[in-house]
Amino acid sequence: FEEARAATAALLAGEVSAAQAGAFLVALRIKGEGPAELAGVAQALRDRAAVLRRDGETPLVCSVGAFDGFADAPPLGLAASLCAAAAGAAVGSACGPRLGPKHGVTVAEVLEALGGPGRPAPAESEAMLARCGVAVVHAGAALPGWEAVAELREEIGLRGPLHSAEKLVDWFGARRFVVGHTHSGYG
Repeated sequence: FEEARAATAALLAGEVSAAQAGAFLVALRIKGEGPAELAGVAQALRDRAAVLRRDGETPLVCSVGAFDGFADAPPLGLAASLCAAAAGAAVGSACGPRLGPKHGVTVAEVLEALGGPGRPAPAESEAMLARCGVAVVHAGAALPGWEAVAELREEIGLRGPLHSAEKLVDWFGARRFVVGHTHSGYG
């Protein structure tokens, strides 16, 4: 746990070279991370993530489907979040930009097509949640260092432990998660 947390923190902080970062990510992909390592990676992401605040006592669910978008299915995550909010839930829907190899449509892109921000800043995510009970959180805007790791994923061509753990960031202090995992060949 501690080694994975420290290595991920150094990666996010830009304290390692691109070669070191790539070697670490590929080695973990080949070896396969254990539960404690995945938890350490997730904790490092949580440690680095922007603290998003919210009012109210309604329990919040963090909904994270295909973080990097859907290529072969309709991107219904935002619609599902809005339905849950209409039923009284508070929902934080997290995503990043399109990433390879599929380069699918993300929740933020759906929001942008509807007239919202395509890359909401943390304050915009907080305002969305207060206004309608649903917030889109973009990791590129709310998690320093995340975009550099996403660029490495594009270059390496493999998803790694950070791309599983990114779904476990507790945006708005979430303690409930609905997580999609569609990579049967990984994990």
